[in-house]
Order: sequence, then structure tokens, then C-alpha cells
Amino acid sequence: MLRPPIVYSSILVVSISVETLSVPLLYGTPVDISVFSTFLYRNGLTSISPDYGILGAASSIILLVTVGLVYVQAKLLKNAQRFVSVRGKATRPRKLDLGWLKWVSVSAISIYVVFGALIPIGGLVFRSFTLIFTPLQSPLQSLTGENYQRIFEYPVYVQSIRNSLIVAGAGAVLVSVLALVAVLVARRSQFRFARAVEYLALAPQSMPGIIVGIGLFWAFAFLPGGLGGFFQGTLLALVIGFGVRALPSGFGSIAPGVMQIGQELDNAARVSGADWLRTVVRVLPKLLTAPFVGALILTFVTMLKEYSPAVFLGGAETNILGTTMLELWRQGNTGSVAALATIQIVITATFVAIAGLLLRKGRNDA
Repeated sequence: MLRPPIVYSSILVVSISVETLSVPLLYGTPVDISVFSTFLYRNGLTSISPDYGILGAASSIILLVTVGLVYVQAKLLKNAQRFVSVRGKATRPRKLDLGWLKWVSVSAISIYVVFGALIPIGGLVFRSFTLIFTPLQSPLQSLTGENYQRIFEYPVYVQSIRNSLIVAGAGAVLVSVLALVAVLVARRSQFRFARAVEYLALAPQSMPGIIVGIGLFWAFAFLPGGLGGFFQGTLLALVIGFGVRALPSGFGSIAPGVMQIGQELDNAARVSGADWLRTVVRVLPKLLTAPFVGALILTFVTMLKEYSPAVFLGGAETNILGTTMLELWRQGNTGSVAALATIQIVITATFVAIAGLLLRKGRNDA
């Protein structure tokens, strides 16, 4: 029953790991460890004469890998009726007793939370409240609030926070709705090219953010009638660029939930006289609230932390958190980078908490 979410999440994790830039840039570059994302960064962003042909060829290879993964996914998830858990007949769900495995699960989750979240976030927050961070001096001797004061004193930094909220908020809603429509067409319609819709929805995950930024930059430049100037350097361009990158995450979040809803619910609506559109609008939304909210949260977080396309699509008035932190890091202002990153974490945690409360309230009302 857990195969659909495991398969979708595995493909997303593999794709995200291939294109992630920040971690290998910070930890791999100083010790001369190069990966695909840092190769694109050096040859496309920091190079004096970028070779866009090599960048396109490299991205095409990753695209082929992603298409292959989607093909494997289709084989693993064929006969979708096996994974249906919500049917027309009422059922009484029960909690699964893990036995001794629950202690293994608790231990594994605790280790992950401590080393994957608490320690990194704690170090980041601590660095944001210090002037310098060195083993030669106790950090308690240099505690300060100047890093945050600097952030809120300069309008450009405040503007980057505001722009990130606008792009992530508006983009999360638009991308989640688009992902929902794509899943319904791919999994709940008789459309001839339904499988192609799924391939197209997941394909952008194979394109690193730098490639997406470069591609949209030239696409806007060649729009007829000067329409490119309407997009280039605006928040709308960032919403489009970030939305392309976030669509696979939204699709992968909603698709497993749709696959677990029995087709007899659709058929009952059809027998009652509803067409496909009315069935999708009136029947399925009640059952897809949780997957849709999950997609909304995931796409918001994805678009809030995204920054690579903004390097090519943004302008002086459309800086976001990611590009601002990257610029501050280049300047060696690590304290302000830590402060902005802490603010980003607080925004993410607040959004996830509010969305979770609203979802829980909706379930209780239902």
C-alpha cells in the first residue's frame, strides 16, 4: 500500500540530490570534490565565457535519466487498483502494531532529527547571534544582535524577504492547482496522452535551476512584440521559473493520494448524471484535501528556498532570500547569511504549523 508514495518520493529525492548546489558548493568545492551541480555552477554562472552548449548537453543526459526513472516508476505502479484504500464502502481503519520495530523506528527518527535538523539549525541560529565564530575564542564573548539589525536596516534585504514570500505564496497556490489538474488528467481521465502528461509533469525535475533560468531567459528574450520585457526581471518571471522547478514535487505529493481512491466513487457520480468535470470538481476535492495541502506545503517550501533561476531571471528590484544570501556569502558576511537563513527557517516553520492546524481543523469539522 505504501509503494506509490515510496516510488514517487524516491524519484524526487534522486533528482533533487543530483541538482542540489548549496551542500556540494560549501563542502565539496574547498576539497576539490566536483558534482554535476557544481560543474554547471562553474561553467554557467561563474565562468567568464559560459559554454551553454555543454550545459545543455549535460542537462539532456540528466533528462534521459529522469525519463528512465519515470519509466521504471510506471512499471512498479502498474495495475493501480492494487493500491486503492478509499472505496465506496465504509471501512474501519486500524493502527498497525509494529512490535519491536517501533523502537528501531523511534531510534532512527531520533537520530535523523538530532543530526539532520536540530544540530544544523542550532549551529545556524547560534552563528546568527555572534560577530565571529572561531575555535580560538568562546562564542559567548561575541554575542550580538547586529546581524539581524543589519538585515532590517537595509531596505534591499527586507525587500528580498518580501519578494520571497510573494513568489512562494502565489507560486505554491498556482503550482498546486496545476499539479492537481495534471494528476487528475493523468490518473483519472481517458485522455489519449494521459501518460505523457505525467512524463511532462515530472520532467522539469531533471533540469537544474541554472538551466531553467538560462532557458527562460532566452525564451523571454525571443518573445515577439517586446513581450520579453514584460516578464524579464519581474516577480512573475520568478514565479514561472520557480513553478517549473516545483511542479514535480507537487505532482509527486498528490499522485499517491489519487491512486488510493477507488474508481467506483467516480463511477457512482457518473451514474448519477455527473460528467468528468463535475466529478472532479464536486466529488474528488473532499477526498483530496490532505494531499493538496501537502502539495501546497511542499511547493511553498521548495519555492521559498529556490534561488538558481533567479540569478538569470531576477533584477535589481526582485532580489530574493536565496540570491541575497549567495551575494552575502561571496562577500564573506557569514553572520548576515546565518541571520537570513534563520528568518527563512522561521517563515517555513510558521507556514507549516498554520497549514497543519487548518488541515486538522478541517478534518474535525468534517
